[in-house]
Amino acid sequence: MNRFGLGLRLLRYPIAAVLCIPLSRVDLALAGQEPAMTESAPVAAETLAATTAAVSVRDAIVTVELVPADAAARLRDRLAALPPDREAYLVIDGLRVIADPGTLYQVELVPLQAGRASAPKARTVGSFNVFGVAHERGATSLRSFVVTAPLRELLAQGSVAVRIVPDAHAAAGADVGIGQISLQLQ
Repeated sequence: MNRFGLGLRLLRYPIAAVLCIPLSRVDLALAGQEPAMTESAPVAAETLAATTAAVSVRDAIVTVELVPADAAARLRDRLAALPPDREAYLVIDGLRVIADPGTLYQVELVPLQAGRASAPKARTVGSFNVFGVAHERGATSLRSFVVTAPLRELLAQGSVAVRIVPDAHAAAGADVGIGQISLQLQ
């Protein structure tokens, strides 16, 4: 045997025959065995909270309340009972670029507390870019981010909002539309 595991005598056979030998051995080895993995039915997504109107993002920070204070305790309890195989996702759906901002947007979750003197601490959950993708005919896309841990933390403080922050180099005429922002459980 050489260092590649092939006997020198195999090198005399046409390449097609050499490639078929390992496949036939695998087929024989698996014959009559049960599959090691089974597929389970996918769990349907559950909407926990969602915006009711489209959101326009230009060249400035946009903050949208997603979980009002009166719903925060219920959602906090729902996440506390969450099985370990499920996660909460922040979903930005219907993302449409009307005027190309040529920039990266940070997506953050922030607590909203009325009358608070200091700015709330944001939890960055992801980002999306929209470089050179303006679509006049309404082509849209979707972005999603796992937010289970930061959402649990922020719900303990009350209401939660989504903040979308363009970088400093956003074009002055930037115009990005978002059809809906939601929290989904999957």
